[in-house]
Amino acid sequence: METVCISPIEKARNAEGRVLQAFSCIGKATAIAASLGWSDTKVSRVENEHIPEALRVLYALGFKIVSSDKVCVSADELRMLRKSYARAVQIESIAEQLFNDDE
Repeated sequence: METVCISPIEKARNAEGRVLQAFSCIGKATAIAASLGWSDTKVSRVENEHIPEALRVLYALGFKIVSSDKVCVSADELRMLRKSYARAVQIESIAEQLFNDDE
């Protein structure tokens, strides 16, 4: 399997799209302003001027941005989970337990 390496700049650009999409929800910027004690204008300025740069710096440092409903695991843990899953679905009884439709 070929591994595709995505540059930190491209990763930051993808994250920027997700962050800006979150800002686009009606009332989101106003809610952020209220929670931080900022004006709507300051939130808008941060959104447009600072977030893209900040994301590039974070990704260049090796960090990533994920939504709060995600759970992060280390690369080693993910490899172990993938191997365990691959083995489990090869055993019919375990596959049935994992994918049994109780409805």
